[in-house]
Amino acid sequence: MTPFFINHTKVCFRPVSEKLKLSNYDAFVLSLKGLKKAEGKVLLLGEFANEISLWLEYLEKEGKGRIKQLDCVVVETKKSEKILRNFYKLIEAAGGLVEKDGKVLMISRWGVWDFPKGKLEKGESVAEGALREVEEECQVKAKIREELPSTYHSYFCPYKKRLVLKRTYWFVMECLEDSKMKPQKEEDIEALKFMTSKEMKAALKESYPSLQWLGKQYLKKG
Repeated sequence: MTPFFINHTKVCFRPVSEKLKLSNYDAFVLSLKGLKKAEGKVLLLGEFANEISLWLEYLEKEGKGRIKQLDCVVVETKKSEKILRNFYKLIEAAGGLVEKDGKVLMISRWGVWDFPKGKLEKGESVAEGALREVEEECQVKAKIREELPSTYHSYFCPYKKRLVLKRTYWFVMECLEDSKMKPQKEEDIEALKFMTSKEMKAALKESYPSLQWLGKQYLKKG
């Protein structure tokens, strides 16, 4: 299942064959009208492929903070995911969770803890882009050990004046050299720190929902 973080709301498409525990939800809705009144963790019932663009507009304009998660029961998950992707300008990025002595490297940017990442350059692979971004943002050399699930999150790009969906490819990496480690000030990175699992969990509580989800996927592997 691929989660999409739309204006901080976790959106998941669930196949009709999946058995869901209804007690996990705060509200059940059948239409956009019902969605506008819902809060918390919401289950959208029925096949509403022709309405996806409408409720995406709602989530982008008014949904932040009210709807934490939106699970949509659909007949064809891939079709619905394609409609969602086509609503946005897709941008691809890559980054890494760099390990050293049982700790993971995190960066602080604009007062929020994150992992080193950045947009892919023309012609480079996702692995090449991830390693380059780690070295540019942190002056750390690393090698890739394994791949993690990608994250998707939306935002408004003021330069392009349109909504963007960013797919970020993530890798677990091993630190090879960090003697020259320092934050890339040109990218507004304020601090770097190798954190224990406990410290990382605490830092992610104040970070972005997509990174909180990624952190959980990483810790599951541990």
